[in-house]
Amino acid sequence: MAGGLLGWLLHRALTALGAFPAPWTATLGLARWAFVVLGLAAAALLGSLLVRWSGWGLWLGTWLLWALGGLALAHFVPGASYLGIAPALVAALAGWAGRGETPPRAVWLLPLAAAALVWLPGALRLPDTMGYATLPALAAVAAWVGAAALGPFGAGRGGLRAGLLALVAVGLSVALLVRPAFTPHHPRGLALEYVETAAAAHWSAAVALPPAVRAAGEFAPGRPWPWVSSGGFSAPAPRLDLPAPAVAIETIEPVAGGRRIRLTLRSERDAPLARLWLPAGVELRGATVAGVALSPPPARRGVRGTQLAIATLPTAGVEIELELGGTEPVTAWVADASRGLPAAGRPLQEARGPAAVPVNQGDQTVVARELTL
Repeated sequence: MAGGLLGWLLHRALTALGAFPAPWTATLGLARWAFVVLGLAAAALLGSLLVRWSGWGLWLGTWLLWALGGLALAHFVPGASYLGIAPALVAALAGWAGRGETPPRAVWLLPLAAAALVWLPGALRLPDTMGYATLPALAAVAAWVGAAALGPFGAGRGGLRAGLLALVAVGLSVALLVRPAFTPHHPRGLALEYVETAAAAHWSAAVALPPAVRAAGEFAPGRPWPWVSSGGFSAPAPRLDLPAPAVAIETIEPVAGGRRIRLTLRSERDAPLARLWLPAGVELRGATVAGVALSPPPARRGVRGTQLAIATLPTAGVEIELELGGTEPVTAWVADASRGLPAAGRPLQEARGPAAVPVNQGDQTVVARELTL
């Protein structure tokens, strides 16, 4: 508990200081070990408070707590129960074989090794797989496993040890702040878009921008399109008057309390990607694309309304059928997207530098238009 709380506080402080501009950065290794050491410091601090505990009493209290934790996991998360039961079982076997007024060192070290074996490999990979948000959990795991080492390394004598470990954690945190978050070997993901509507053209990015890119494009927070609800940056761009996606509404049929609309969407510039956006509040009862029925779309973070995305738009276009609730006209948007930026975007790509690379769909040129359904 103490390790997780200290980890949460350190995470909040480092986040406020800008140490985590993205879920994964070049400083991930430093961050991982800073939180591991912080968790061990919490365990050592606990050890300094256990002055009256020693010998078999401390051993029994430690591994009985692990056994109870394993039983709790068996009840709530059965598949994870081995995390507590396996070390406790090793402790029981080692304790049964142990002799003497105080537990032999092996009686402590064998279950400690089992605890480290089942907990640490997965915990140390948490930041790699799930990003910086898992660092407090890593500190909690380090404290939990570190607390099992109080016996062999001395309960009641951990004050100095806790202070030294805390200093190491602070030093690693300072190094984390002064080192660059992104390098050519660990670049940030930064995809740029050129977005042209009937009213204007903009450069767009969904994530925080390096200062050089922001200056090159005069970016400001926000993206002025109805399908984006929050986040990102945009900047004015030269209008290129690219051909807009073509939509031919084939039929509109009334159904009970709504309409069934069949249309064909085609890219006039042979773009391979397309999207159809419906605003929030529109009841989409069903949809088919090229004759394939779609399951109800899940809500997407940062997206307002419903989007149908087509990743392989044929040259001849694709037929889309929508069943909408209600009979009032709906203002939708259609867009097509091609790979890369126009030539006017080259200064932005150069300003991105070697420490940033396009991700996901990469840089795109998007042409969007309103559509009344």
